[in-house]
Amino acid sequence: MNSRVHDTIQTGGVMDSQNTQLIQFSSLGENFSLRVPVKEVAKLKAAIDKLNEKVNARFNKNPGLTPLQCAILVALDCVEELNENNSSDSEFYKKVLQQFTKMNKIAKNIE
Repeated sequence: MNSRVHDTIQTGGVMDSQNTQLIQFSSLGENFSLRVPVKEVAKLKAAIDKLNEKVNARFNKNPGLTPLQCAILVALDCVEELNENNSSDSEFYKKVLQQFTKMNKIAKNIE
């Protein structure tokens, strides 16, 4: 199995009347053509690159996986990361709460 998720990400040059752009890429042997709002193009490209990293890492650890098995395991990894980041025990959550508390105290002092 070739461990490259996509060779290129192609961005359509013409916007349509709804300010969307065509993004084409291939992942795990499947081709995708997605029309996305222009303001979301950079986010989608970053997501595709992140997917590429995760899939390549998974295939490097387990070269015998089928593309479907790899996709499922990567999806599980993503859900786990999302759950960890949304947990009240996460460092991210704690930092956000600290900043919110600090801003709330400052706001009360201004009043």
